[in-house]
Amino acid sequence: MHRAGPCAILLFAFLFLCPACGARRLYPGPERPREEVVRLRPGTGSMDHRLSILEVDGREIAIDAGELEVLPGRHTVLVRLTHEPRDAQWLQQDPLERSSARYSNPARVTLEFESNPGRTYVVYGTIVDENQPVAWITDRETKKVIVEVRGAAAK
Repeated sequence: MHRAGPCAILLFAFLFLCPACGARRLYPGPERPREEVVRLRPGTGSMDHRLSILEVDGREIAIDAGELEVLPGRHTVLVRLTHEPRDAQWLQQDPLERSSARYSNPARVTLEFESNPGRTYVVYGTIVDENQPVAWITDRETKKVIVEVRGAAAK
């Protein structure tokens, strides 16, 4: 019988327990009450599109973060959008043979918006005709689109 080593146990703990740790703070100083901060998170899109938040206010986000916390005010968010077709042909391929050659070139879109304390904003995106990226931010509670940007076509 194969026993999991210490690294496997730590990896398991990180992957499954870390989401419970809460949002990643991107502001200095001690943790602030929920009503004083702004939450920003990537939205779920279609199965064919992947959105990653790369930067917030010039600060690089090293990994695909879940929810981020920032202070209220004006923010600049850089996102990457990738079209990753997952059709019947893709599903039939061996996972090791699935080539990234079918993916579109990643496109980047910069969004600027004004945020209010105690609110949660969700970043969405898709790639439309001619590989043109479109990204937008909505207020989670009101469902109102705060900003929408169409980026240049990916080459």
